[in-house]
Amino acid sequence: MKNSDLSDLKFNFDKSAIRILYYKNKDYIVPIGVIFASLLLFLFVIVAQIQDFFSVQAEVSVTKERISVLRSNLDILAKLDDSSLDNELKLALVALPTGKNFSGILNAVTAASRNANVLLNDFSFEVGELSSSSARVSAQAPLTLNLSLNIQGGVLGTQKLIHELAKTMPISQVLDVNIQNNLSTLVTNFYYKPFTPIRVDYATAILPFSKEDTQAIKALSSF
Repeated sequence: MKNSDLSDLKFNFDKSAIRILYYKNKDYIVPIGVIFASLLLFLFVIVAQIQDFFSVQAEVSVTKERISVLRSNLDILAKLDDSSLDNELKLALVALPTGKNFSGILNAVTAASRNANVLLNDFSFEVGELSSSSARVSAQAPLTLNLSLNIQGGVLGTQKLIHELAKTMPISQVLDVNIQNNLSTLVTNFYYKPFTPIRVDYATAILPFSKEDTQAIKALSSF
């Protein structure tokens, strides 16, 4: 017998076996096929739709939260008085300038020495860097400009001057005092802070002025 005859015999045998298996199990093939198709449908369609549903629900929740934040921000902004807010901003900029305000510092020192009834001999600035790198807009803490003051006034006059500087703008802090007879030297830091870059994020809640902020504005208004 030739090989081709053996192949045809094997093929016919396989076909017969398959046909026999089909007729023997045909009552189960269709239900199994339906179950298998249903499983594929569940995996690729139903599960995907369930995932999409939860994803949409999450987006809805985020959107509702953003709307709530926007409503809260709008309510806070609506309660603000523009003129009052503008005046408070100007006051804050005088107290804490955005740069090295030499003229403002000289005016403050002159007024403080006059109110303390002491004679201002001379002064010197420790300027530091004049380039823009010295005014880092990303700095969180205020920057300082150092000023050395020489006055005639002794202990009492120095105390009065320190008291007057404490309620004079721009805001300052006396770091060191050296008194010799009737001559005194004060090393003072005057503070300033550049504006940080403004990044508008409508999803971020606007915080109202805290009690400390309100008290600070009131204290500055009394200077």
